[in-house]
Amino acid sequence: MGDHVHKMAVRNVTRRRSIGAIRDWRKKGGDVLRARWGQLLDSHAAGQIQRLRKWLEHGTRGPGGRATRLRLARGVTQMRMLPTREQLRTERRVLLDADDVPGHFLFTTTPLGRLERWDYVRGSSSEGLRRYQNKFAAERRLKSHNNKHWDAHHRPDAGDESEHEDGGVYVNNSDAETEGCYAPLETDPVRIEELLLNADSFVEDMDGGNETKVVAVGFDALAALQSAINHAVKEGTTAAEVEGDPPMVMTFAADGGTVRRKEITAFTVSLSLPCLENGRTDLTPIVYCLSGEKRVGRDIASYINGVLVDLLSHSFTVPVAAGQGADDDALGRHRLVLHPTLQVCGTL
Repeated sequence: MGDHVHKMAVRNVTRRRSIGAIRDWRKKGGDVLRARWGQLLDSHAAGQIQRLRKWLEHGTRGPGGRATRLRLARGVTQMRMLPTREQLRTERRVLLDADDVPGHFLFTTTPLGRLERWDYVRGSSSEGLRRYQNKFAAERRLKSHNNKHWDAHHRPDAGDESEHEDGGVYVNNSDAETEGCYAPLETDPVRIEELLLNADSFVEDMDGGNETKVVAVGFDALAALQSAINHAVKEGTTAAEVEGDPPMVMTFAADGGTVRRKEITAFTVSLSLPCLENGRTDLTPIVYCLSGEKRVGRDIASYINGVLVDLLSHSFTVPVAAGQGADDDALGRHRLVLHPTLQVCGTL
């Protein structure tokens, strides 16, 4: 036991086992966190995740040093807890093409003032360029400042700063002022076009140009509600229990407000049923109108009315426990009875 060679061998084996255990913990922890990256897509911007990632995973080499990954024991670095900005954007693009994600479409107006629908081309988001198709099979793409055709570069203008500055106070210029904070007037035409593009949504030709403003975003409400029922039904629900419950009630709601300085009016619908976990589904959007409540066009209102008619006449089904007398197919599904009265939620 006192042999020097034996002690060194035991020390080396112990060290290798420690390094292996840390690496195994790092890999398994990273795999678990990576599987949950999709949950970050809900109301979290890529830039916010990037800053949080640096705070959690990186350190510095001292004042002015380059940021490096935090070091753990045995020289192993901190696991990747959050995705990079590009990984998060890739996750968002791929998730849009998942099989369980209901379809969506855009509405624009023609030169004659009629509503035109553009259905999303499934798979195009994963390819990096989101495309939409109308009833005539004509394709257009969602305009973005990082599309391939957008090759102009922002060059800051040396004259952006005010020539009349005294102690941080700007006078006699056109810069924007809010609560004592000043923002320079943007003069770069490329940057101005990018800012305008981020304020509204447009579709354009596949080779760029001929842009048309998007007035509303619609969703496949039938598929979305059926998917919500499938995920929200209580485990072990039987056909007999569903038949003994009151009829399913549909609730229609509409509300408008400002989201990131943009007026949006949401038209939603939900289903209430005792066999669901919370008694009803979440609010499922029919249409998001990119305007205020008082500026919703007649064509969009007519479309929403048609969707409600289809929803009230549709036969929704609920999954039931196997062998409990499902009445409509062999997969264990039971057809729901919908109350003929549509419940409207709103203020008058």
